[in-house]
Amino acid sequence: MSVARELLFLRKAWIWEAVGIYVLLLLFSYWIRTQKKPVTFPPDAEFAEVKAVAGDKLLELPLHLSYREYGPGKNPLRPPVVLLHGSPGQSLDFTLLAGPLSDNYRLIVPDLPGFGHSSRKIPDYSIRAHAHYVLQLLDKLKLDRVHVIGFSMGGGVALNLADLAPSRVASLTMLSAVGVQEMELLGDYRLNHLLHGIQLVGLRLLYDAVPHMGALDDLTIGVPYARNFYDSDQRPLRGILTRYQGPMLILHGRNDILVPVQAALEHWRLVPQSTLHLLDENHFALFRNAKALVPALGQFLDEVDTGRAVTRVTAEPHRIALAAQPFDPKTVPRAMGVAAIILALTIGLATLVSEDLTCVGVGVMVAAGRISFLLGTSACFVGIFLGDVLLFAAGRFLGRPAVKRAPLKWLI
Repeated sequence: MSVARELLFLRKAWIWEAVGIYVLLLLFSYWIRTQKKPVTFPPDAEFAEVKAVAGDKLLELPLHLSYREYGPGKNPLRPPVVLLHGSPGQSLDFTLLAGPLSDNYRLIVPDLPGFGHSSRKIPDYSIRAHAHYVLQLLDKLKLDRVHVIGFSMGGGVALNLADLAPSRVASLTMLSAVGVQEMELLGDYRLNHLLHGIQLVGLRLLYDAVPHMGALDDLTIGVPYARNFYDSDQRPLRGILTRYQGPMLILHGRNDILVPVQAALEHWRLVPQSTLHLLDENHFALFRNAKALVPALGQFLDEVDTGRAVTRVTAEPHRIALAAQPFDPKTVPRAMGVAAIILALTIGLATLVSEDLTCVGVGVMVAAGRISFLLGTSACFVGIFLGDVLLFAAGRFLGRPAVKRAPLKWLI
């Protein structure tokens, strides 16, 4: 056997050995994950049995919904307050806020299905499905009317709940909350859906194709979080905002890079009866400075409970006229933070498909103010440079062997 053939044989043997070791490790990892002890449920949490949801349809599949209660109990003069966490998140995210609010209100804080201690494997993780789960919880607890506070992605759940059962929502509070599609990530549902799909596939491969022995099963940024964004459609939220009749409080950080402040301003415009409080905070005021939220929340809830809060019917005429105006694309914020990073990566990958079309598209986004000139040109340059390097590497290392194999050898 020649030296070249012997080296080729050793190379193939090494590859098969590596594949075998990987398969064994993966099977062992799956076995380890099946041996994990069941989750120990916290003693302060309660559970309600609800039906699984797919879209707007309730399925004959029972699930467990975990929730916590705080506060003085039933008070006929004050409807309970339901607090809805974001994604990723859980009921414990409201611990710092629950203390001050529970002095005067009964608080209901669920773990939305897919998160916390609620059932994890569900058919639909969308904000619409989550609204149906909350509605079922209200039925189980025999609550006819509640205040709703939605944080981050929980704002989308709150809006859908108000759309499904408007008579049961006494008020809405949007806390660093998502809303209109135009202000979310790239601003377009199809592009966002594609990015969320790529994220979901990546996390699913990480969970299922990497031998991690269960170490990745409980990560915060996990498959439920990715499914929540992938399954959700924010396009209907603009219509829900324009139809909402009740009182609304909007609390938002000026320095929020996950949900830009322009989203809060657009929500304030669309809901003429809303009150806007801007804080010198980022997206995580709930965790960083929960006490700063209490005065505005307490005043707003008190105004609603005493009948002094503004509704759409009693809103000022100039606010109603402002809400009737069409959406101004110039209010769309420039991509920053996570959105800017994702957009730069997307541009770089797009240059591998078509350099010219990508550069033209980036020019349009720069002209529209969606991204900065520096970000757009840098992403295009890096993408084109790496694409050219990859093409050279493909020719250098794969070119000669490729022409000796079918189908290229038939042509050359």
